Amino acid sequence: MKLMEEILSEKNLKMAIKKVKQNKGALGVDKMTVQEVEQWFEQYREELISKMMNKQYRPMPVKRVYIPKPNGKQRPLGIPTVVDRVIQQAAAKTTGLRRITKEILAKRGLISCVDYYLNGTAVRHVRWCERD
Repeated sequence: MKLMEEILSEKNLKMAIKKVKQNKGALGVDKMTVQEVEQWFEQYREELISKMMNKQYRPMPVKRVYIPKPNGKQRPLGIPTVVDRVIQQAAAKTTGLRRITKEILAKRGLISCVDYYLNGTAVRHVRWCERD
């Protein structure tokens, strides 16, 4: 199975939708709630997949909001639409650092170093493994 097919598989998209719903989050520019996303995917899933496979999909603009910081300044925050969050989640779960790291290390003959990967620390451990 090709990577894009794996990302857009029904199983992976359902998992991504579930994760986005668990995370909740604010409305994006399309004003769709996380509760509405399942119904949206039921109706437009095939169209979305077609656009993604043909490299025609374009994410919606990100909603800009500002969050106050303790020092009185404000920090900008971008809020993607719920659909874009689902796609991001599906891609992240499928490609993830672990998978990419394993492929890179395997090609370099450093597969034993993969065991040191844990929660986003792969880059540090890859460098450590390459030095030894």
